[in-house]
Amino acid sequence: MLLLSANPCDFHICLCGVVAVESLDNAEERLAAEKRETLANVEGQCESLIKSEIQLEARVKELSKCVEEEEEINSELTAREQKLEDECLELKKEINDLETMLAKSQKKHAMEHKVLLGDQNVQVNPILEALGNAKILRNDNSSNFEELEMSQRNSKVENEKGLGALFQKMIKELQMNAEKFCSLNEVHFNETNTKLEELTRLSNTLKAQKTKLQHENAK
Repeated sequence: MLLLSANPCDFHICLCGVVAVESLDNAEERLAAEKRETLANVEGQCESLIKSEIQLEARVKELSKCVEEEEEINSELTAREQKLEDECLELKKEINDLETMLAKSQKKHAMEHKVLLGDQNVQVNPILEALGNAKILRNDNSSNFEELEMSQRNSKVENEKGLGALFQKMIKELQMNAEKFCSLNEVHFNETNTKLEELTRLSNTLKAQKTKLQHENAK
């Protein structure tokens, strides 16, 4: 009836009402669509956050495991380093003991050489005494001068030969003993120094590995 009304104003009012109703319906539909879209976006963000949280938890577990492994490695490296330091101290002590033993041995050989020289003096003194007695007898018995002189000369030559041979033998034995002792000490020193160098290289390698691991952990 409104559409058939002859009044233009009534027709306009009716048309406006229809347009308003349609606009309201469109607005509601648009709001509903936006709401659905927003809800879908929120659900997508929630799923993304859940995935991120799971990934973060896995990463945290992985990092925790790495930290535990690093602590174990650090403990092992520290123990090895301490062991190397102890071995180095023992080697230094052995070297000091060897040096002390070498000094004592040299002193002992010097004392033995001195004793041998003393024994040789003891052996020479009676000969000298005999020569002195022969000289006295020669002075007292001028008639036997030539015979005593010949005997003295022969005795002196024989004694000099005997003493020279004895000296040469003793000197040769001392030289052989000294060379043998020095050779043994040199071999032991070389072995000790080689072992010390190997331990030093191993210590440096372990320190480098420890520094590298600490640097990687820091990253």
